[in-house]
Amino acid sequence: MQRLEKRTGAGHENDVHLRIHGSKVEGHFNGFDERFERLVEAASGNVTLVGPYRRDDVPDLMGAIDWVVVPSIWWENSPLVIQEAFQHGRPVICSGIGAMAEKVTDGVNGLHFRPGDAESLSGTISHAVSRPGLWDRLRAGVPAVPTVGDQALWLIDVYRKLTEAKGTA
Repeated sequence: MQRLEKRTGAGHENDVHLRIHGSKVEGHFNGFDERFERLVEAASGNVTLVGPYRRDDVPDLMGAIDWVVVPSIWWENSPLVIQEAFQHGRPVICSGIGAMAEKVTDGVNGLHFRPGDAESLSGTISHAVSRPGLWDRLRAGVPAVPTVGDQALWLIDVYRKLTEAKGTA
């Protein structure tokens, strides 16, 4: 989970801070780990690598931020962090591919950027934090997230309809 927050107060008029939460995946190819650590260190005034978090921490983490950033370059099938963000009324800035682009409607409940394109991500973040009223408008577009119980009932209903259609109910 990447959390983006805009700092306010004296000296912080246009200051944005990115907090990166999650487990570090070891063993990336081509020196990714070392390069990533160097970049985080170089941006230490605006970026903090926080590390893993517990599920119980999610409400407090979400309550302390404005945007959730999902910069994945993978064709994710259903990123849990997007559902968590929506559950807590947070718009999402994400790569415009796969299920991320399906779950987050650009300009409705979040913003897309080109996957793997740092300039596109930077421009999208700048746009997000500099447009008055944008956060409120996108937050208003965040969909309700069904509970686990609701999803289980939906799945039971799908199976019931399928078995009835086949005459095996």
